[in-house]
Amino acid sequence: MSAVSESNAAAAVDKLVRALEAAATSSGSIELFARSYLRHIAESIEAEARAAAGGALGPYRERVRSLAYNISRNPPLQAAVCRRELGATELCALSPAELATEEERVSRKRVSREQLRRSTRNEWADAPRVNKHPCPRCSSCEDVRYEHVGGTRDIGKAETWGGGGGANDTDNTIRFACQVCGHDWCAETIELDMARDYTGR
Repeated sequence: MSAVSESNAAAAVDKLVRALEAAATSSGSIELFARSYLRHIAESIEAEARAAAGGALGPYRERVRSLAYNISRNPPLQAAVCRRELGATELCALSPAELATEEERVSRKRVSREQLRRSTRNEWADAPRVNKHPCPRCSSCEDVRYEHVGGTRDIGKAETWGGGGGANDTDNTIRFACQVCGHDWCAETIELDMARDYTGR
């Protein structure tokens, strides 16, 4: 595995300086930080990135690239670094999600929720539907599915849940899933009037 050379380190410092300058320029605070000071900050970050990578060139380059990219797009992050509110060690320990801008974090959360919603739809595609128990998160009754946690009974059957199995009956919890927002939750059958709420009788 290739090791980090002095030329690699110099190139990394230059990349980090440019990222710090780009963020400072976009935030209108370029006059607050001299280039020599930004270089000093960049050298500290480079040294920490090299140590974190164990001197291995591949992980080192990837880390420097990620840091420079995120710093250049994130003025609040750049300001925290330049004001020493966030040290090089703490900076290099941040994940890509933590380095991202607030807008990017919001966007990623939205995408994650959408992926969860789609995966939930696939998981519950064949589950029966109920419309009288709104989702605790979004209050929708539009498409709520259910299943017994034990998976052995069907709400639509004439059998009354929780009423024929005695004290050892374990099929007494129902899991619900909202197909609108992806939220799922559980309820005990003794809390529900199954005949009225589910079968319409």
